[in-house]
Amino acid sequence: MRKLSLALLLGISVTASALQVTPANAASVPSLPEVFDQSVIIPFDFQNKAFMNGKKVDLYDSGYRIAQRNGQVLVPIRLLETLTSQSAEDGRWETIWQAKQPNVVTVRNSQLKRTVVFTVNSKTMTVNGESRDIQVAPQEVDGRIMLPLRTAAEAFGQRIDWLNGLIVIGKKPFDTQSQQTIAVRDSIKRILTDSRKPVHVDRQITPLAANGDALFYFRYDYAASPLVEKLYRKTGDGKEKQVKLGGSPVLSSAKAIDGELYFVREIESRVELAAYHLKNGTVRQVAKITDWKPADGWVTGIKQLDGELYVVLHVGDLTMGSESLYKVEGGSLKKASSAKSYISYVKSGNYLYMTDFTPMFSAADNLYRVDLAKGTSSKLGVPGFAYGINRTVTEGGGVGLSGVDALYVKDGYLYTLGYNNEAANDESAVYRINPADNTQARVTPPTHRFWLQGDRILYLDAATGYLESVKLDGTDKQTLVKRRAQNVSIQGSEVYFTDNADNDVFGVGVLYRYSLTDQKETRLSELSVVSYNAGKTGIYYWSQGYEPGIYRVEPDGRNTRLVSDSVESVVPTEQGLLYTLTYKDGVFAVK
Repeated sequence: MRKLSLALLLGISVTASALQVTPANAASVPSLPEVFDQSVIIPFDFQNKAFMNGKKVDLYDSGYRIAQRNGQVLVPIRLLETLTSQSAEDGRWETIWQAKQPNVVTVRNSQLKRTVVFTVNSKTMTVNGESRDIQVAPQEVDGRIMLPLRTAAEAFGQRIDWLNGLIVIGKKPFDTQSQQTIAVRDSIKRILTDSRKPVHVDRQITPLAANGDALFYFRYDYAASPLVEKLYRKTGDGKEKQVKLGGSPVLSSAKAIDGELYFVREIESRVELAAYHLKNGTVRQVAKITDWKPADGWVTGIKQLDGELYVVLHVGDLTMGSESLYKVEGGSLKKASSAKSYISYVKSGNYLYMTDFTPMFSAADNLYRVDLAKGTSSKLGVPGFAYGINRTVTEGGGVGLSGVDALYVKDGYLYTLGYNNEAANDESAVYRINPADNTQARVTPPTHRFWLQGDRILYLDAATGYLESVKLDGTDKQTLVKRRAQNVSIQGSEVYFTDNADNDVFGVGVLYRYSLTDQKETRLSELSVVSYNAGKTGIYYWSQGYEPGIYRVEPDGRNTRLVSDSVESVVPTEQGLLYTLTYKDGVFAVK
């Protein structure tokens, strides 16, 4: 049996009755920009591009295409699988195909408790065993089973609108004739029918750092065996030059710290942690690495704590591998601790606190304290509890686990997410742990993310998604933001977050700022954003919608568009942003 993931949007069709929305109260119907983030949009002139929930995506399968038979639109299963709009409310659809019944396609959604069966060349489908007639039968075209969109719309409760060559898939009707819809219609069509292909993988660039007008980045040399990572420097005049680092550097985990780029390299028969000075171009050895080499695994991270360098090295694969944490000391790496997979580690005085992620065995009893002076390690917390992990329990008993890099030490207490691993329905909350006697107290309701800010804990309520606050002992609960906050970051007394109240899919949203000082909320972005950066150089966000690019939020609130093309990646630096474009080779900077 072969199983494929298939979205709720499987099978939407274009019919004459769906060409235009004519509600009884037109004023109450939103425009396309208002439902854009909750829609999937493809053009009839399909160029392997689509807007999915406010974000443009490139679809690479050469077999993806749209066909028309008897006035009905047909789409292959794999394309419909990609054009997904998953939500917590609707769950996931699963398509089942069996070789012994090659003409039968079963689509099932366990959360909605609905099963739909299609048969190639049959004008009958079944929904939960009930037979229904359909106008156009599923067909096999060039070896691919293609389903009629209208039929799937009826089966899955979706709707479709045809808009000047665009197919808009979603649940909400919108006014196809409003000025706001017409204003963005051509931009959407132009982007989706752009025939440019993404930069080939051989030319893709990973930005690393900037110094003055010089930009630093690396490329993989796919012609070399084994794979080689090469560092490049691009100056203000646009000239690119390879930087010779010596040996075989591992740049995918390189870290820029205080004007130097730290990386691991294998040179001749030795392995070492090295540093490249971004300004004067010199390379120095930082520490010898004697019991590990790049072929053993990978570099998980390079981090500075209290002015000291720490390195995490992984051995083996993701399933059976493990990691070790080292402190750079006297030109060597001194092993501090080991773990299956580090979630987080922080330093306080002579102690290092860490959480380990071991879901394959038992997630519990995974909080440790390392005495850096003595080199000893001890467990913290209550036996049977798991820490540093976001545990969610869905209706029906489904459990999700994910590591959360949130671990704080303040006034002798340790603050981390925790849950009782022995209680099947217990969800993560913030716990305050006293390392002196290993006692703990829960100080927040269920939450999946939190931050320490002064003498208060800021957290996202698991039930509402609202940003809330309590004192360190859990008292004086306050609701700060009544929105489903996502992508939260804190800069001083300012909290930045995105929100899309009508979309429960984690992704794009409007950028807001909340001031902890005057309790004021301010909308910052005019558009929905994919991500943002709020730092010393200003507030920037980037959008992958119908007006793609990078924007700067001016002091007076205006949004200035700095880049007017599809942005592939963005790396914040102390001097601004480094970015790459989806359809143009090179690395660029915004300052």
